[in-house]
Amino acid sequence: MTVFDQAAAGNAIKVHYVNLPAKGYVAVHAADGNGKPIAAPVGTAELAAGDHRDVKITLKEAPKPGQRMWISLHQDSDNKPGFDPAVDKAVWGQALPEENAFTVR
Repeated sequence: MTVFDQAAAGNAIKVHYVNLPAKGYVAVHAADGNGKPIAAPVGTAELAAGDHRDVKITLKEAPKPGQRMWISLHQDSDNKPGFDPAVDKAVWGQALPEENAFTVR
């Protein structure tokens, strides 16, 4: 996955590139006071397996300039609609980073 620092478009952000080996989700997480990702996502997008460019993800609310956010990829493990962080586990595990950070400008 590739995501760059960016200005939000209202309450949406863009992930520049995603590759999923199987159907899954891109999840956006806000950061806590220490800059670490908060577990509950503030936005998700469901994607088919394969390469995706310029994926727009609508967030629950518009992010503020200077806000740090995190992107993570998850495989759809239960074949049920909607992202469930308890079931839909991170795609890459220990092989590659499970998440990538960016800052809203």
